[in-house]
Amino acid sequence: NTLPIIKDKFGVSDVYMSGIVSGNALGAILGAVLAGYAADRLGRRKALLLNSIFLNVGWSLMAGAPSQHFFLVGRVAVGFGVGAASVLGNMFLSEISPVSIRGFIGNMFTLAGSVGFLLSFALSIPQVIGHKDIGWRLVFAFPIPMVFFQDAVLVACPETPPYLASIKREIHGTL
Repeated sequence: NTLPIIKDKFGVSDVYMSGIVSGNALGAILGAVLAGYAADRLGRRKALLLNSIFLNVGWSLMAGAPSQHFFLVGRVAVGFGVGAASVLGNMFLSEISPVSIRGFIGNMFTLAGSVGFLLSFALSIPQVIGHKDIGWRLVFAFPIPMVFFQDAVLVACPETPPYLASIKREIHGTL
């Protein structure tokens, strides 16, 4: 719902607009491919915290974009973050969850993502976002506090036992 507003705001051609739309998918592919490497090198928790930089930079660039070029870079950055989070989030949750509820936790992760998509679509309805020059920016700024909340929770979480075992560190209090 925000794409026509962005197209009008920046005077973007159809070809450039297709780049903006597909930039998200390109970033997601790159993020998903590189996430496993980051998880093995840094640990799952640190990789998720690092990934938050891509998400917040991307959302900030899109929300405050002075031009279509900044918006495009923001789309690719958010795509990268979403692709990496889809790998890292599932990896982290499956490795810290007790076996008895591991499937449930994985399903809740997927459900949370689906609810997030639904909310983003609902927020982008013109009657909801309101003013054409400001409302669309708020849609892209909305996820930023959520990423900071995720980081605050992650800081309090331990690293996953499988990662600690892979680097041969002693594991205390495993699930």
